[in-house]
Amino acid sequence: IGDPLNTIKNFNDFFVDELIINDISCSSPDFEFIAELASELFIPLTYGGGISSREDVKKVFQSGVEKIALSRSLFDEDLVNFIVDSYGSQSLVGILEYKKRRVSSTYYISNHPNVSEQECFEFIRKMQFGEVMVKIVDYDGTANGFCSYFKGYPSNFSIPVTINGGIESME
Repeated sequence: IGDPLNTIKNFNDFFVDELIINDISCSSPDFEFIAELASELFIPLTYGGGISSREDVKKVFQSGVEKIALSRSLFDEDLVNFIVDSYGSQSLVGILEYKKRRVSSTYYISNHPNVSEQECFEFIRKMQFGEVMVKIVDYDGTANGFCSYFKGYPSNFSIPVTINGGIESME
């Protein structure tokens, strides 16, 4: 996306409702950079990337972030409970990264390949996440339309879901 600070200024100008930054290459959060981004943004900010401890959570929230997104740490019950108990369910987003298998037409949740889709959604419900972001990795940034292998989430799932990857229009 180029220079993140200029991009954030553009989002402010276009009256975007909320911004999610998910640093997929991050092994630990750059708290100074997160604080700089949050200080330039006039809309709610969700941050994910490298968050693996209570101290990380505290520092990210102290940086001005409204919500934390967990991907690799999604099933860390201690961390999830700490966030929900300390900051509330509304401050926690679970990220499920769907990816197509190379040797078949099936998909898997790449950040948790040994856990079924149903188990992921059930865990998110049980642990009281406030939101879910379904990220279709193979389609991310393509604008080629929505993928055929994501069949949706359970019909009785009441937690808000955002879908990311391949969307080409508002229709």
